Amino acid sequence: MVAPRCKVGKPPAGPRPDRWATLNTFVDERLAGLVIETGSAAVIAVWLLLYRQADGRTGRVSRLGSRRVAELTGLARNTARVALRALIQAGIIAPGSRAGEYTVAHVFRDDV
Repeated sequence: MVAPRCKVGKPPAGPRPDRWATLNTFVDERLAGLVIETGSAAVIAVWLLLYRQADGRTGRVSRLGSRRVAELTGLARNTARVALRALIQAGIIAPGSRAGEYTVAHVFRDDV
């Protein structure tokens, strides 16, 4: 069985993202590696927050800067920034054109 792929960016016209598949893929394939790479479990809290706040169809999150991420996760602001950078570098989220905008990678049903 081939593992589902994550895509960041504009969703395909037809299928809707499968949010459970996205969550499962993150936990099964990315979570441990990110914690090992960053040395911090903060990436988990930040990803879960962004995932929860994201539009279910597009994966876009608006108006959620590092200060707000820190407040909502209980992390220090610098820790939140480091976690956001780690998620961007890993390709799990993509920065938007404005500060505080991100797109969360989704698994689409045609990928599974």
